[in-house]
Amino acid sequence: MATTTSSFVAEVLKETYGDLHDQINRDTPILDLYEQSQSARWDGKVFVEALHHRRNQSAMGNSETGNLPNAGNQRYEELRIPLRRLYGGVQLSGQIMEQAKDQQSAFVNVLDAEVNGLVQDLRRTKERIIQGDGNATLCLVDGAGADDPTISVDAPGGVAGDVFGNRFLFPGQEVAIYNTAGTVVNAVRTVLSVSADGLQVTFTAAVSSAEAVDDGYITKGTTRGSVTQGSRDTEFMGIRGMFDDATYVSTFHGLDRTAAANGFFKVASVTSVGSISEDLFHRMLNACHERSGIIPGRYLTHYSVHREYIKRTQGDRRYTGDRVMNPDAGISGQSRTKSPVLAFNDVDFILGRYLDFGTIYL
Repeated sequence: MATTTSSFVAEVLKETYGDLHDQINRDTPILDLYEQSQSARWDGKVFVEALHHRRNQSAMGNSETGNLPNAGNQRYEELRIPLRRLYGGVQLSGQIMEQAKDQQSAFVNVLDAEVNGLVQDLRRTKERIIQGDGNATLCLVDGAGADDPTISVDAPGGVAGDVFGNRFLFPGQEVAIYNTAGTVVNAVRTVLSVSADGLQVTFTAAVSSAEAVDDGYITKGTTRGSVTQGSRDTEFMGIRGMFDDATYVSTFHGLDRTAAANGFFKVASVTSVGSISEDLFHRMLNACHERSGIIPGRYLTHYSVHREYIKRTQGDRRYTGDRVMNPDAGISGQSRTKSPVLAFNDVDFILGRYLDFGTIYL
């Protein structure tokens, strides 16, 4: 007697579809922090802000009949902040807009999904940009290309170092490969994949030694026909440039940092991961207050630095609770609904995935 199994009636069995689950991390903690301020209006082509950065240094002790000190004066500088724009694009055919316009025919309305998705992706890009220095560098070429789709990269974000040079590269990105001066686009390629060790990127087409020169800059890019274009020096100023001491940005919106007498921008501390100490944090807080008279409200740093801070207190932590079977090796207050951050002297850590390794901004 024949037994009817699923293989005999497969053609009449229906398929059941669940909901679309978003697997994209849309968290933008640093951008959210800066968007809390609504005090400035950005109209016209440039935003001008005046800075008072030097005292009148003529005051002096003197005798009753002594000469009066020569006149001094206050010093002011003007920051001229240009308007920067961020663009993205979507392209849909008329057929797909018609075929996928409601939940009966597709998981989502494709037009709405693409437009709303781009809005979220623009925010994610702004999150990266606001943690950089405005020059748009994603990484540098580490050794010239060899007519192969795969090249080695280093210096993520333009910051010297070999650790995870490809951390700002993602599959599907269209990138421009510049010369070593960052003035000429040699080629535009699309990222196919990045290596797990952080050292290489593979494009959808080969690159030659003339196109990918050693220490050539890589930025986001685009191409239209024979016209190639990169994004170098087109992004708005970010944290690395704001807290810099002329290492990456020597002229800050028209202000020559090397000539700024009181160094009012130098409120960042850079250390190699693994050398964190309690004294380092005290020195940072003291230096910030000594320079500005302000107690900072937060530390901005990468997850790797936060982990090293946790390890710093590891020897003083209790590992068992009331019962031996209840280990207490975690951090109080952390859960799936809370950010995994700590504080030092009641100053919170704010973690940014695009901030430089081994760096703390205060």
